[in-house]
Amino acid sequence: MDALNTVKRNANQLLALINDILDLSKVEAGRMELDWARHDICKLVDVQCQALAPSAKAKGLDFTVTTPADPIIIWTDKPKLIQI
Repeated sequence: MDALNTVKRNANQLLALINDILDLSKVEAGRMELDWARHDICKLVDVQCQALAPSAKAKGLDFTVTTPADPIIIWTDKPKLIQI
């Protein structure tokens, strides 16, 4: 089930990236709107690392990330940050 969730999450991220590419005219015109909200950067990093871990493992790489136990809250546009 974890693999299926990872595939779904990655597919959603790719769809978001494609939509942003299609909206490139907004960026060029300076009209890209950001959806600012509070997010725990540790949680965001953990989720993204879980998505990358299977690819690393398939290549024989050891992929580990350690984040603090306490949340670190930042103001960000979560989908845009994830794309980076």
